[in-house]
Amino acid sequence: WGCSPISDNFTADGSRVVWASYSFRSSASAPWTVNLSFTSTSNASVVVYVDGKLISTQDTTGGGTLSFNAGTVGPGLHGVIVRAVAGTFSLNSVAVAQN
Repeated sequence: WGCSPISDNFTADGSRVVWASYSFRSSASAPWTVNLSFTSTSNASVVVYVDGKLISTQDTTGGGTLSFNAGTVGPGLHGVIVRAVAGTFSLNSVAVAQN
Protein backbone atom coordinates (compact mmCIF):
# COMPACT_ATOMS: atom_id res chain seq x y z
CA TRP A 1 0.00 0.00 0.00
CA GLY A 2 1.27 3.45 -0.69
CA CYS A 3 0.40 6.95 -1.70
CA SER A 4 1.55 9.08 -4.57
CA PRO A 5 4.00 11.98 -4.14
CA ILE A 6 2.98 14.62 -1.65
CA SER A 7 3.51 18.22 -2.69
CA ASP A 8 3.55 20.05 0.64
CA ASN A 9 6.56 20.68 2.85
CA PHE A 10 6.20 19.42 6.39
CA THR A 11 7.39 22.00 8.90
CA ALA A 12 7.35 22.69 12.62
CA ASP A 13 8.28 26.34 12.98
CA GLY A 14 6.28 27.39 16.01
CA SER A 15 3.49 28.99 13.99
CA ARG A 16 2.18 25.82 12.38
CA VAL A 17 2.77 22.10 12.40
CA VAL A 18 2.08 20.16 9.21
CA TRP A 19 0.76 16.62 9.39
CA ALA A 20 -0.98 14.18 7.08
CA SER A 21 -3.01 11.04 7.61
CA TYR A 22 -3.29 7.82 5.63
CA SER A 23 -5.28 4.63 6.03
CA PHE A 24 -4.61 0.97 5.31
CA ARG A 25 -6.50 -2.29 5.73
CA SER A 26 -5.16 -5.43 7.35
CA SER A 27 -6.95 -8.68 6.49
CA ALA A 28 -5.55 -10.51 9.55
CA SER A 29 -3.43 -9.85 12.63
CA ALA A 30 0.08 -9.25 11.28
CA PRO A 31 3.17 -7.09 11.80
CA TRP A 32 3.38 -3.97 9.59
CA THR A 33 6.03 -1.39 8.72
CA VAL A 34 5.47 2.26 7.74
CA ASN A 35 8.05 3.48 5.18
CA LEU A 36 8.62 7.16 4.40
CA SER A 37 10.59 8.57 1.48
CA PHE A 38 11.60 12.19 1.97
CA THR A 39 13.91 15.07 1.10
CA SER A 40 15.16 17.02 4.10
CA THR A 41 15.50 20.76 3.67
CA SER A 42 16.69 21.42 7.23
CA ASN A 43 17.46 19.44 10.35
CA ALA A 44 14.06 17.91 10.88
CA SER A 45 12.33 15.27 12.95
CA VAL A 46 9.26 13.27 11.99
CA VAL A 47 6.87 11.40 14.24
CA VAL A 48 4.63 8.53 13.13
CA TYR A 49 1.46 7.33 14.84
CA VAL A 50 -0.56 4.21 14.00
CA ASP A 51 -4.12 4.10 15.30
CA GLY A 52 -3.31 7.06 17.55
CA LYS A 53 -0.36 5.30 19.21
CA LEU A 54 3.08 6.90 18.95
CA ILE A 55 5.34 4.54 16.99
CA SER A 56 8.59 6.50 16.85
CA THR A 57 10.29 9.85 16.31
CA GLN A 58 13.26 9.93 13.92
CA ASP A 59 15.55 12.55 12.40
CA THR A 60 15.30 13.18 8.64
CA THR A 61 18.91 14.24 8.14
CA GLY A 62 19.79 14.54 4.44
CA GLY A 63 16.81 12.76 2.97
CA GLY A 64 16.22 9.18 1.90
CA THR A 65 13.94 6.65 3.55
CA LEU A 66 12.90 5.82 7.08
CA SER A 67 11.13 2.70 8.31
CA PHE A 68 8.93 2.57 11.38
CA ASN A 69 7.93 -0.76 12.94
CA ALA A 70 4.18 -0.47 13.53
CA GLY A 71 4.00 -3.78 15.40
CA THR A 72 1.18 -6.26 15.01
CA VAL A 73 -2.19 -4.81 14.09
CA GLY A 74 -5.47 -6.68 13.99
CA PRO A 75 -7.75 -7.08 11.00
CA GLY A 76 -9.61 -4.00 9.81
CA LEU A 77 -9.01 -0.40 8.81
CA HIS A 78 -6.08 1.43 10.44
CA GLY A 79 -4.77 4.98 10.40
CA VAL A 80 -1.26 6.41 10.05
CA ILE A 81 -0.35 10.00 10.94
CA VAL A 82 2.95 11.57 9.82
CA ARG A 83 3.84 14.84 11.57
CA ALA A 84 6.78 17.23 11.63
CA VAL A 85 8.07 17.90 15.15
CA ALA A 86 11.14 19.95 14.18
CA GLY A 87 12.59 21.54 11.04
CA THR A 88 11.30 21.11 7.51
CA PHE A 89 11.18 18.18 5.09
CA SER A 90 9.38 17.21 1.89
CA LEU A 91 7.56 13.91 2.11
CA ASN A 92 7.73 12.07 -1.22
CA SER A 93 5.79 8.92 -0.35
CA VAL A 94 4.27 6.88 2.45
CA ALA A 95 4.01 3.11 2.08
CA VAL A 96 2.68 0.60 4.58
CA ALA A 97 3.85 -2.99 4.14
CA GLN A 98 3.03 -6.21 5.89
CA ASN A 99 6.20 -7.85 7.22
